[in-house]
Amino acid sequence: MVHAKGLQNRELKKCADKRWKKRQMARLQGKASPTATYAILAVILIIAVFFGLEYMGVIDVIPNFGKVKGV
Repeated sequence: MVHAKGLQNRELKKCADKRWKKRQMARLQGKASPTATYAILAVILIIAVFFGLEYMGVIDVIPNFGKVKGV
């Protein structure tokens, strides 16, 4: 009797597991995170701003680069 009850419980558990697996949400596989793209775009934006400020003469990190002042 104990063996039959244990077998019955295992069978019920298997059925419950199968039903639960069917209701689970599908895994999102192969979807890359956009973090690397955002980091690259941020670096490009920072470089563009740096060269824009350097060209306009707001900062002077690179000598003789950009507009000539006071000509």
